[in-house]
Amino acid sequence: MKTQKTYFGIVKLLIVLACFWGFFYIISPMLVNAIPALKHYGEVQDFYEVHSGRMYYTDLNTSQLTEMYIDNSIKYSVGLQKAQNKPANQTSTLPIN
Repeated sequence: MKTQKTYFGIVKLLIVLACFWGFFYIISPMLVNAIPALKHYGEVQDFYEVHSGRMYYTDLNTSQLTEMYIDNSIKYSVGLQKAQNKPANQTSTLPIN
């Protein structure tokens, strides 16, 4: 009886591993090729040699610079809107200092 439980446990594990493999190596590439925005995102990352998975967890200087540049661009665009007497985007939930 115990060997049968072990056998079914191993079979379940292999099925789960096969599902993960299928998702990451078959379904995900198909989705990237089918959705133009994701394909462009991948091409831009390859062109600029950006490794987003590594960058956000290991390269703190790059993460800090990226956050600073994004913050400055938001402040600049809001400043331009105010200078041109255009209302700022009311749907934005980002805090602007």
